[in-house]
Amino acid sequence: MTGFEWLAMGVSVTGAVASWGAFVFQRVKTRDDRTIEMGQKWSELGVKRELFWTALREAYCNFRNDNPYAPESLDALIGAAGAPPDLYPRGGRDLRLWPNENASKLGTDQRLMWEFVSQVYPSQQGQQGKITDYSSISPQLAIQFHEARGAHAHFWKNWASVVSMRYLCRHYASARLQVVLLCWLEIALVHWTQDAGEGKTPLFRFAQKVSR
Repeated sequence: MTGFEWLAMGVSVTGAVASWGAFVFQRVKTRDDRTIEMGQKWSELGVKRELFWTALREAYCNFRNDNPYAPESLDALIGAAGAPPDLYPRGGRDLRLWPNENASKLGTDQRLMWEFVSQVYPSQQGQQGKITDYSSISPQLAIQFHEARGAHAHFWKNWASVVSMRYLCRHYASARLQVVLLCWLEIALVHWTQDAGEGKTPLFRFAQKVSR
């Protein structure tokens, strides 16, 4: 091989290394940009998050009046019930089928959780109007709660689709209780909306991972 050929090969290799380096740099930058944006969006939901928990904890206090044997706090019930079983992967099964497939197999705390979220989001059963008209959430908070829940459910669905599970579990483990509860609420809600499909699978996957 001539000196010129060696030089040409060296230039080619250098160019390839530079291209690969630029590719890796762009990948890292894109990842960092996404996580920064996610953190900003999460912070922007702070007020809605406070309302979400305020409304649900108030509703749970009322729920315990009729179920005094239930765990003393909503947080305790979420921890005891864990993520809904058989939620991810669904393998193409419609989320509306979940109660028929699983309700009879639930443990005590899971049955309590299912009963609680089914009062927050009751099935339609021919009722007219909006779901917030029938929710156990107080009328003063029902609409705002519903909006706050929807904002968080879509937040996790969208970001769990583009950010790694490893990153989510490491940096958003503190959201475990909310993510788990959102999954139970999603199952209940679909029996009013009658939306077909597997549901918010990225949210369900994250809940399964973070609750292990």
